[in-house]
Amino acid sequence: MILSFFILLGSETYSQELENSSSEVERQLAIALAKAKEPLHQFELNYLENLKKAQKEAQENGRLEEVLAVQKERSDYNEPGDRDFAKFPGLQRLRGIYEDNYPGLQNEVSLQISEVYRRFLPMLEAEIRELTRNGNLDMALALSRRKDEITLEMARLEKELST
Repeated sequence: MILSFFILLGSETYSQELENSSSEVERQLAIALAKAKEPLHQFELNYLENLKKAQKEAQENGRLEEVLAVQKERSDYNEPGDRDFAKFPGLQRLRGIYEDNYPGLQNEVSLQISEVYRRFLPMLEAEIRELTRNGNLDMALALSRRKDEITLEMARLEKELST
């Protein structure tokens, strides 16, 4: 579920990186990562939209407990833990769909992200060498740090995918 949070924030984070980056490789990386994360992001947006509809329907019918349960789910949907939705079959059904589909989609997205990183690491390394040759050491160092972050993230993803 942590990746879920990362992925939701990832689109915004990489959009900001895209705006702030002076490296073409980083811009291309940000675009590729956003594209890889899009299916999971859309899945979560759809889930939240369905929760919003369920909340509206419960509210229109005066079901206070259900409204409160849906509100809590909307704010905590990506948090681990059991949920007691036995009194709310519609909410239980929505959560079941989410739990049945999320892990597989998360694995697909993680594989895509890992592949994006694999594709872009050689490009980053080449750009670091070029920047160093041209004496742009600050940018080379910044890209080197980014490359190290990517390497760590790849290792984490590979470990996550192997379990």
